[in-house]
Amino acid sequence: MHNALGKIIIDGNNSPEHFLTTNPFYDSLVVGKYAEKRDPHLACVAYKRGQCDEALLDVTNRHSLFKLQARYVVERQDMELWARALSDENNYRRQFIDQVLTFGALPFCYKFMLALQLHICV
Repeated sequence: MHNALGKIIIDGNNSPEHFLTTNPFYDSLVVGKYAEKRDPHLACVAYKRGQCDEALLDVTNRHSLFKLQARYVVERQDMELWARALSDENNYRRQFIDQVLTFGALPFCYKFMLALQLHICV
């Protein structure tokens, strides 16, 4: 029921961001996937709410939303997420790093980057 309501609100553009951030009952992956085709920013809101890391990284890479991606990764403070974003397999790693630096979050995320670097070197 809440997934259907979320899709209707997204289609009707009736304060979709408010619904996506305040309704705890919809499935973030289902509604986020639906929102991707209409507005990738709204998909990011849904994925962020549900901490759907892989889906958020994927949609932000495909739609060049690197600022949103950088902000999410910094705010999540999760080492595995940092590792995925900085992985050599991420074709958009450079854009991600540029946005982290532009975002001004370097002091905030320094301990995570340092820990990741030490982990990689070991």
